[in-house]
Amino acid sequence: MGVFSGGYKYYKQATPALIIVYTVALLSVVIDRLIPQATQLFVDRVINPLFGAESKNTNSVFTAFLEPIPKNDFQTTLLALTLLLAVLVLARYVFHYSRWNVAHWFLRKASDRNRAAAYDHFLRQSPLLLSEYTSGDIFNYMTGDVDALMMMHLMHIPMLVLCLVGIPLSVYFVVRINPILAIPPLVIGVVVYIIATCYIKAMRKCHQAIRDASATLNTCIQENINGVRVVRSFAAEKIETDKFEQKNQKLYESYMATARKQAKYSTLFRFCAQSVNIICIILGIVLVATTGGEAMSVGEFTAFIAYTSQINGEIIAIATTIGAIQHNIVCGTRELNFIERPLLVESEQGAPEVPQNADIEFRNVKMEMNGKVALRGVSFTVRAGEKVGFMGKTGCGKSVIMKLLNRYYDVTDGEILIGGRNIKEYDVDSVRRHFSFVLQDVFLFSETVSKNIGFYDDAANAPKVKECAAIACADEFVSSLSDGYDTVVGERGLGLSGGQKQRLSIARAIYKDAPVFLLDDCTSALDYATEKKIVKNIFTERADKTVLIATHRANSAAYCDRIIYLDRGQVVESGTPQELIESRGMFYEVLASQREEE
Repeated sequence: MGVFSGGYKYYKQATPALIIVYTVALLSVVIDRLIPQATQLFVDRVINPLFGAESKNTNSVFTAFLEPIPKNDFQTTLLALTLLLAVLVLARYVFHYSRWNVAHWFLRKASDRNRAAAYDHFLRQSPLLLSEYTSGDIFNYMTGDVDALMMMHLMHIPMLVLCLVGIPLSVYFVVRINPILAIPPLVIGVVVYIIATCYIKAMRKCHQAIRDASATLNTCIQENINGVRVVRSFAAEKIETDKFEQKNQKLYESYMATARKQAKYSTLFRFCAQSVNIICIILGIVLVATTGGEAMSVGEFTAFIAYTSQINGEIIAIATTIGAIQHNIVCGTRELNFIERPLLVESEQGAPEVPQNADIEFRNVKMEMNGKVALRGVSFTVRAGEKVGFMGKTGCGKSVIMKLLNRYYDVTDGEILIGGRNIKEYDVDSVRRHFSFVLQDVFLFSETVSKNIGFYDDAANAPKVKECAAIACADEFVSSLSDGYDTVVGERGLGLSGGQKQRLSIARAIYKDAPVFLLDDCTSALDYATEKKIVKNIFTERADKTVLIATHRANSAAYCDRIIYLDRGQVVESGTPQELIESRGMFYEVLASQREEE
């Protein structure tokens, strides 16, 4: 029931509509069962008498409808029954049309709410937790899985309910004709229930395998879309094609295994359905023959055949629907489990905003990620407006400090204070608005240069965009592009060099103009002269801002008010550039080495 209770929050607004839908659908099923009752009278009160047989009053529920009409008035009887059938058929189609459209309208809205919730949860969830999922998984959660959950409520559950209501109704009308005729459907019904129980278990496993194989294949495709240049540069097309073929083959095998199971159980269900049909017809013929036609009239036999055909069709429909529902449950459960996972980083109700001009303090911070310690007892203070450089070898913890400040994740031990207050006490969105963060991994959207720089503003201000580009030393190359600031850059900035993309990402952070700048090794693709100019521009044009720079270049860090040197997740040196040079420690060695290389 998890998939039903978990999805209720997104579908509860559609509850009134669903009540209407199921009511109309049930009325449609009732009408389907009433139509043979009318055709039964056609045979017994019109067709048979016209061929010389006696006109009979049968057990049809509409017999009373014809009581005012004389039995020998065939024209009036025919007209009345034709009108009755027309009303029944018209009502059935009106109910079907109404049900389908109402269900689509409200359930599609519910599906949109579910998809929006999954997307919002993805955006707010910590990267630490998201790392447990592949990109294929997450892509499926927001597309196929959401649609599968909707289809369960839109088509498959209603179909199953209608079949489970329709079969007993058909059996009821068969009992009205002759109770003996109801024995075969009831016996076969028990057999079908036993088979269906096994079928449900088998289909759930099969659809789980399909879902996993599909996610793996999607991940492979997405990785190669994003990494196509790497593949080409290593001439690894054959290797990646082989990987794709292996994963594609696994998906194919999963589908084939499912098809074999479906064929096996479908054959059993169809055998049961046909058995009901054949046994009932034989039994009906025997009853008519042994009783001289007293057991049932020709019209009743016609209605009886119609009901056995309905039972036959609905047993097959149940088999098909059960398989589809298992697919829906597998997909829906995974998607809902993803949404229901608590956010690793979340703010309390009514949490305060971060103060504008506030000091930042790391107090004995420890950070453990995936079983590895990234920071060990790190402590330092950054005054408002101070420019601080972070240096150290790759993996020393520089980026972790930046991401902790932006609350990508929270510390394992110790605390981070902003304005003397624990960062966890502030509103998460307020914390992230407080920082202009430039990451190592540059990402540009498939938009114009102007919109990429003004990403933080829905209506990017053109003069401000140009000013920020100039500070980031991007104005000159942007102006030389085919359409200048209106040039559309490709996905992930295809068409631009690494240095150009980094400058645009720095311009984007400058445009945001937050109180604190976090520059996480974001100038690695730039030459020293350009990097030096950008750093100086930021320090000059945004002199009132707090700036934290993570870099491998000692010359860039030397422009900061203070440098913090990290090694294996610990602070090993801290002080002004001059103090660290005089102490002749790690910073001095890196600075001397890099100056020699220049």
